[in-house]
Amino acid sequence: MVSESGGHGRRDGLPTARRTASPRGLRYFQPLAQAVMRQHQVIIGQREPQLLFQPDVFVGLQARSVALKFADLNIKSMEDSIRSNVFRAYYAVLIAEKRKVFIDDGVKRLEKLSSDQTQLFKNGFAEHLDIDRTEVSLNNLKSAQVQINNLIYIGYASLKYSVGLTQKDTLQLSDTLSVDFVKKDILDTTGFQYEDRNEVQLLNTAIELRKLDLKRYKMNYLPTVSAYWNFSANALRKSANYFDFTEPWYQTNIAGLNINVPIFDGFQRSNRVKQARYQLEKTTNNLDNLEKVIDFQREAAYTQFKFSVFNLDLQDKNLALAEKVYYTTKKKYEQGLGSSFDVLQTEQSYQDAQANFFQAMYDAVIAKISYYRSLGKL
Repeated sequence: MVSESGGHGRRDGLPTARRTASPRGLRYFQPLAQAVMRQHQVIIGQREPQLLFQPDVFVGLQARSVALKFADLNIKSMEDSIRSNVFRAYYAVLIAEKRKVFIDDGVKRLEKLSSDQTQLFKNGFAEHLDIDRTEVSLNNLKSAQVQINNLIYIGYASLKYSVGLTQKDTLQLSDTLSVDFVKKDILDTTGFQYEDRNEVQLLNTAIELRKLDLKRYKMNYLPTVSAYWNFSANALRKSANYFDFTEPWYQTNIAGLNINVPIFDGFQRSNRVKQARYQLEKTTNNLDNLEKVIDFQREAAYTQFKFSVFNLDLQDKNLALAEKVYYTTKKKYEQGLGSSFDVLQTEQSYQDAQANFFQAMYDAVIAKISYYRSLGKL
């Protein structure tokens, strides 16, 4: 740091000096007497201090890289949460679109059945009650069709928001969902390490910062050392002729060393050291607790994923069976060996099997996302 200073003054009413000494003695005091009697004075100065040693500065330089690492890991930890939300919204839309295809097919089937029953009723081979039953099922399915369309619309809006797009942007999903797609790429948990989780890395970095903070307070007991250099020039004039360089300027140069040794501060430093040590222990305990939470998350996520995959396989088989029963019943009805009531019942069972299948698929996808996140592999 460099500082400069300057000033100007004027002395009025200065006392006059009386010669009470011999001429020989006046020769030594004449310059001083002349300087005191000058009415105009200008002082120009410059100060240049230089810090040589300050304990907390060196600790701060060490903490800089650790603090940058902490900020980077904090961003990555937030990215994991955002990535999880994006996956959930993405697969929810995929499942809804696939379910919409099944519902649309169901509407077409019931519309055709209603049309066939109307022709049979006109020809006297069916009752109007059969038509009413079919219309009830058709209306219920059309209501589900409207709901799934709204769900897809909201799902796309949520997905756009999750990935940072505006609602005016267009999204087109290219992936397709299947049972094999959900079950593929199952990770092996034998090589898991806690450091795979960004949260653990974040707390480890926080512990490093706590240690540096404790070190900073401990080093406050050391002295602070700085050097300085002062330069000043004085101009003493009878008149304001400061730019007359034939007149003398009186210069002063001072160099020195400052050592600030802490002696007693009312136990503030010792209390700060204790507080920093407690904060370090608290962060360490948080890390131990986080590892226990991660163990629970891994176990729960893996168990839930296994059950979800098992249930998905079961519902997949049940869906195929319900489809087979429906088309067999419909064929018997077309051949005159069954009633429309049987067709409607198997149609409802087929729709229930579809709903259960897609719910099981959604649960399996969410369980897989949670499982991946518990391993730090999302």
